[in-house]
Amino acid sequence: MSPTPPSGSWPRPVAPDESQTVYLQLSPTVATWPIARIVAGSFAVGLGLPIDAVEDFRLAVHEAVNLASQSPSGNPARTDTAIELRFSTYESPTGALGALADIAVDTGVATADSAAAQLPDRSSFGWLLLAEVSNFADAHAEGGQLHIQVAVTGPEAA
Repeated sequence: MSPTPPSGSWPRPVAPDESQTVYLQLSPTVATWPIARIVAGSFAVGLGLPIDAVEDFRLAVHEAVNLASQSPSGNPARTDTAIELRFSTYESPTGALGALADIAVDTGVATADSAAAQLPDRSSFGWLLLAEVSNFADAHAEGGQLHIQVAVTGPEAA
């Protein structure tokens, strides 16, 4: 896959009316991760993405949920809050249609320095796997929440 572009450069949503947006809220436990994979796969299939892109999206979402469920030390720790997933369509810079997932979890941290410490380790196996199977991967802290975004595209636009 292509390298991660700079934060904020894309993805650009193509369904601002929310007509092709799916919301899901899960407890941050291992038992709920398969639900996120199933919904991610169904969403990507519904967009008509090829099977390899569907599987990449499912795996990327699974890893993002795993990372969002962990404390900064890498131990499963966030059991007192829900993980919120938002699936939507987007258009890549080359015009390809794709699936975008925004995974958010409350960190309980309001200051910018402390929030940055909640970000996943980008040298961890989980992050490297997520970045490898997606066309876009980013993590940032905002408003007391950790956000992890992943996106996978279909074929290039003609």
